[in-house]
Amino acid sequence: MLMLLYRFVALGALLLSSGAGAGAAATHPSGSASFAGFDLSDSTSGHERLRAAPLPSSDGSMALAFDAVRSSNYHTVAPGLMLREERSWKASDGTTVYEGTMRIGHPPHRGESIIAEIDATTGLSAGAETHRVSRLRLSIDGDTIRVQAFDPDMKALDAVGGTMTRDRIIAFRIAVGPSGRTEVVVNGTRGIFALPVAEPLSFQIGLTVEQDIGQHPDPVDVRMLGLTAEHHPRFTAY
Repeated sequence: MLMLLYRFVALGALLLSSGAGAGAAATHPSGSASFAGFDLSDSTSGHERLRAAPLPSSDGSMALAFDAVRSSNYHTVAPGLMLREERSWKASDGTTVYEGTMRIGHPPHRGESIIAEIDATTGLSAGAETHRVSRLRLSIDGDTIRVQAFDPDMKALDAVGGTMTRDRIIAFRIAVGPSGRTEVVVNGTRGIFALPVAEPLSFQIGLTVEQDIGQHPDPVDVRMLGLTAEHHPRFTAY
């Protein structure tokens, strides 16, 4: 059953170290699914639009399916369906833990499949144009899950984040502390990263297909089996 718990919190991106470990698999409480605090970001038409998250199916899971085909306009955004947090936060605000489980039904034949991402909003100074830039990203490379961290200069640092199970299940846990220290566990493989503490950040999960995806029909789908988001504010003692 899919269950999403929403409270309040933080996050931030620069790779410190990574390595395999026992790592806890994501666990999910039973009950009715709740997507309070999340919208559906739909860029399947080449332009992003936000709308209410769809209702889960009778078993509590949620299927996200679309055609991974790029518009003839080069400047359109990559096609995808992502559940995006409505609000932004900073790593210094407190502690955040995300846990999720998904099944990749039909991956794209071409391009890079992004399944989860923490991005930052830049250009918030007066008169500047705002942009969202990736700080931490989980993507699929064959049966391998890649974890990429991006520093403020957008230099990417890569780590192997585990492999999918035989039935294409991915279970992950992302835990972020107020110092920006971030632990990522994907199917038992653990990595330690650092996220910036002062940037406004947000989280999204689902499926987006980037890069060389072509203009021919390529149906893809992912099913969200479980998702929890816990946000714990940091309290200052006076």
